[in-house]
Amino acid sequence: MSEEVIRFPGARRPDRTRRVDAYGVGIAVYEWGAPDARPLLLAHGGFDFAGTFDGFAPLLADGGWRVVSWDHRGHGDSDHAALYSWQADLRDALLVMDSVGHEPMPIVGHSKGGGVCMQLTEARPNRVSRFANLDGMPGKWRHPDVADRERTYVLSGSGDVVVRGSIAEGEFCAFYVDEGRVTAALSVGRSDDLEH
Repeated sequence: MSEEVIRFPGARRPDRTRRVDAYGVGIAVYEWGAPDARPLLLAHGGFDFAGTFDGFAPLLADGGWRVVSWDHRGHGDSDHAALYSWQADLRDALLVMDSVGHEPMPIVGHSKGGGVCMQLTEARPNRVSRFANLDGMPGKWRHPDVADRERTYVLSGSGDVVVRGSIAEGEFCAFYVDEGRVTAALSVGRSDDLEH
């Protein structure tokens, strides 16, 4: 049986490949576009790899972006690790960002990549200029910078709670807004916690 090669018009492999050391785990990084162009990160979903963006990344690169993506640990050409965790994926994403630059940059995340980068955006908003989440779910971990008293106040209904979107099984992702200023971000809670 012969394998048929399917080509997508405009799709192309990355212009450059390299590796980032994530504390002993090699992360495969791919880039499309001019090395001196403004960077934009793409994060793939679970059970996937950066090659998923071979059709999308060239369009962005042709639009003037330096598109950077990576294979999550245990995916594609990145090393496999003895243990895996959401926090390790967050650290890997930050190391890839650091390898690109330290200025805020836009991120597009799909599925698991969207969830990881959503949490990265909440934890390090100074590193992200824009964020697009394509079907990504947030993690269930609270950020330590949201004090329990703030969480209690937000969930008590004492202030304005802006629900950012409905999530599976009655969960929500919300921000507390005080006089037009976000003062606390909650990753995940139960919708019945919002009832006054």
